[in-house]
Amino acid sequence: MAITPELLERLFRIFCHGEGPDAGAKEIYVHLTKKMPNYFCIQVLNLMKQEKTRRVTRLHAIYVLRHMLVSDGGESFSRFNSRTAMELKREVLGWLRHFQDGHAAGILCKIVSFLAAQLLPVGKWPELEGFLTSYIQETEPVALDSTLLNLLDELAQHVPTSYLEAVPKKIGDALLEKLIAITSSDVLFNTYSAEARRHATRVSIVVLRRFPGDNGLLVHLFRGVIDFIFESLASDETFGRQLIEELQSFAMAPEWLQDAVVDDFSMYMLKIIRSPSFSPKTIDSAKTTLLLVAELNPNSCSRIHKLVVSSKIPLPLHSACANNEVERARMLLKAGTMVDALDVNKNTALHYAAQYGSKECAALLLEHGAAITLQNLDGETPIAFARRYGQHEVNAD
Repeated sequence: MAITPELLERLFRIFCHGEGPDAGAKEIYVHLTKKMPNYFCIQVLNLMKQEKTRRVTRLHAIYVLRHMLVSDGGESFSRFNSRTAMELKREVLGWLRHFQDGHAAGILCKIVSFLAAQLLPVGKWPELEGFLTSYIQETEPVALDSTLLNLLDELAQHVPTSYLEAVPKKIGDALLEKLIAITSSDVLFNTYSAEARRHATRVSIVVLRRFPGDNGLLVHLFRGVIDFIFESLASDETFGRQLIEELQSFAMAPEWLQDAVVDDFSMYMLKIIRSPSFSPKTIDSAKTTLLLVAELNPNSCSRIHKLVVSSKIPLPLHSACANNEVERARMLLKAGTMVDALDVNKNTALHYAAQYGSKECAALLLEHGAAITLQNLDGETPIAFARRYGQHEVNAD
């Protein structure tokens, strides 16, 4: 059964636009991918190679292949023989060089990431390393940078940590230097567009979360990200606020993040909090981030920690328990937040859960060893708080 451009178009409409039902095309697809996955993949690859194949057909083929690989959790790929897998991983890198269309390049990056996640645990993919190296060495900032950023984003999110650790230092350093160059570029000289810098900053945050090792370039990149966020707040406050919230995952500083950088980051947050120029939402995001940094890194931020504790801002865990945000409270505790941390009135998070009737949060805190006998400045324990505010369910538990 031949794989024709017409069939690919019908499948594309089903998978990408929900158009249908096209029972005939779906039946053919299911039969081929379940019974003959190698044949289906090779036929699609051969169609892509033909010079007479139209660009739109190639786009349809990319979308259909991506659906085949990803939609069933890798089941189809697991049935590929070595020839099919080898040809697919070779061809897909060539396509990524060829297609500069935003949607197609994005889908191809997802395919490469999927293949990397499947292949790298059992062996290296030297062609991918060579591909990354050639992209990094582009001397002129062109559309390729967008593709590189998409690919880095996908790889940083999905490939095994063991592979990231095995990336040759030369390539890893070059990747970081490329991100530093884009995020830190001078907009006055239009080296990179504002959109490229925004994209690079988002990707940098993902890369920084997972990139292993003690590397001065990581610190340099982190500083560049902070500088760009502060710069962004002036032109696009909503975007800047989103980046601040994404950086909350760095509240427990990784080993490579020097104390001085943590302090600098905290001072940036303080500037935002004290500025009359920003919206309440942005100030709240900065407060939460600052509190997380101060609470989880008391040794490196002792001065800031004292300032925070003496303020009237609710601590993150206290705030989560007041609003019965169980998952947020769980995340904070998992990150290392002290379960019995005290606010300015010496209330613990359990006091807040008791006051506001947050039954689920109270149970979570007790699971993590929260003390029920600690007294606040008024001499009240969490149980006394529950009684005072009429939260009988919490008191009973």
